[in-house]
Amino acid sequence: MKKQVSGLLIFASLLWYVLAMLMSLTVVPSVILCWVTVIMMWPTLNRTSKTQSLTLFVIGVVLLAISLHMSGYIDWWQAVHVNLPLVMMFASITFLTANQSPTKKKQVLPKGKLGALSTLATCHIIGGVINLSILFIVADKLSEKTRKLTPTQASIMSRGFCGAALWSPFFMGGAVALNYSPGAQIGKYIVAGLLMLIPMTLYTLFDTARSKHQSFEGYPLNWNSLILPLFLSISVMIGHYLFPHLSTILLITIIAPIGAILFVPIGQKNEKSVEVVKEKIPRMSGQFALFMAAGVFSIGISSMLHQFTGFDQLLPEQFSMTGFLLVGVSMTLVSILGVHPIITISIISPFLQFMKVNPNEMVFLFVTSWAISTAISPLSSVGMMLTDHYHVPKFKYMKEQWLYAAIMWLLAALLATAYF
Repeated sequence: MKKQVSGLLIFASLLWYVLAMLMSLTVVPSVILCWVTVIMMWPTLNRTSKTQSLTLFVIGVVLLAISLHMSGYIDWWQAVHVNLPLVMMFASITFLTANQSPTKKKQVLPKGKLGALSTLATCHIIGGVINLSILFIVADKLSEKTRKLTPTQASIMSRGFCGAALWSPFFMGGAVALNYSPGAQIGKYIVAGLLMLIPMTLYTLFDTARSKHQSFEGYPLNWNSLILPLFLSISVMIGHYLFPHLSTILLITIIAPIGAILFVPIGQKNEKSVEVVKEKIPRMSGQFALFMAAGVFSIGISSMLHQFTGFDQLLPEQFSMTGFLLVGVSMTLVSILGVHPIITISIISPFLQFMKVNPNEMVFLFVTSWAISTAISPLSSVGMMLTDHYHVPKFKYMKEQWLYAAIMWLLAALLATAYF
């Protein structure tokens, strides 16, 4: 019952948020409903979510309190609602899971390089829209004989899925990066992200070719499943052209539920909508708590930075290729320990903003970090799902990924230097 109520509260918050944005109303009701939901669902969260969220929140409050003592003023309102757009978008794109359909049992699985390419494309393109659900669909199909995935299959799936952060604004990594890089232009980072897909694909195919698993079986790409991603992408571009004053995150928040329910078969629309609100949205409570707490944490750091005049002299004058590489690799190493990317992004973002780093380069840094870190870490949500649910040894999973991560970071640093 508590989960159903929390789903209804978030849905009400979502409705009010969209209305408020379109009609220039206050978002206070949405903020209150989000925090009430987090508090109400707190006892049901797992230990990791509780630890990370509470740590971020407490540190953020302490930093804000110190800033208040030093300057006599802080923006508490900004702290409690800065990540509201992310939470609302996250709730909105959850509706996209209503459109997923079961796979056909008699589909022939492509093998070798074709299988790898098909699996990579499926997880990447479709995962860029419906997010984590595609991994369960693909993994269930590939493991239906043995109930296990090979390390190669798991690594290809994770690279393809997480790589969607490089370009897809529907992917949470892209939304987080945009939210923490004020002034960024979505088209700029998407071009850079798409360029990164070329080496990602080529290296993954090479990895498959040299793998000991010569009988690699991949997932058959279903072209019918590409209709929804195509529709949503075109709708966002049209919306951006017709309403340039609306942010990309807001456009996605509005379009995603409409597009998702539009493609649900007639007669199932109400049932699927209710299922998302009462069952699927409440499952995201841990993510909601983390995002709201990260907002408090990030504003706390930002407030502290502005208390120290001359702090900018301690930072590098330019954000060079070396700086890009060091920051990116550091974020990845921390993520291997199980730290969520939004935590590292919320830590780094205030410093980069303080240095006046090109916001488009910031977005690219953040989405690259998200794409690489969540793909290679066995303790990320993606890594844990693949290794735990489908019996992939964590060490072998990591062994498949380390060279991929190193090459991708080197190429990303070169591209950032040349492009931005």
